Amino acid sequence: MDPEVVHGRDVERYAAQFAPGMREDIRSDVVYRTAVAAGHRLLDVPVKATGTMTFGVGQPGELVVRTEHSFAYAFQPPDPERVTDTMDIVSIVRVSAEYSFYRGNWEPEGLGLWLTKTQVYLYSAQCAAANAGYLAPAISDTTTAERLGDEEEVREQVFDPAQPPPTETNC
Repeated sequence: MDPEVVHGRDVERYAAQFAPGMREDIRSDVVYRTAVAAGHRLLDVPVKATGTMTFGVGQPGELVVRTEHSFAYAFQPPDPERVTDTMDIVSIVRVSAEYSFYRGNWEPEGLGLWLTKTQVYLYSAQCAAANAGYLAPAISDTTTAERLGDEEEVREQVFDPAQPPPTETNC
């Protein structure tokens, strides 16, 4: 949740944490990280995060890491007068991910950390930005998703990583 990475100014710091064979994908594709859409700014508050991380053993020389997290990003509103609900300017990114860390008898390009599975769900986000791989607040335009199903149930699934993530998208 490094602001330099989230705003796309220094993606190299994030990419350097991964195996050499994965770094170019991390650098070039915003699907591997949360990136704020151009023209939007986060409030000067930390990103809020909650979730779990578990570890297991895979193949010889492989450590498997599974994560379930919800991240809340608070944006500066484009027009404070239009804000009627906190969720107008807070976007939630719910991420289920699996990473593998390889060491030992692997090819040099494969040694290190790999993102092997990921599922991302956005809540209270602008759909046009989301469809392009970026994050922007719901209030920022009219292409924001319609609410799905029981609002309280969807919020529980999005905010609580112990709950299964929502299964259908609203963008």
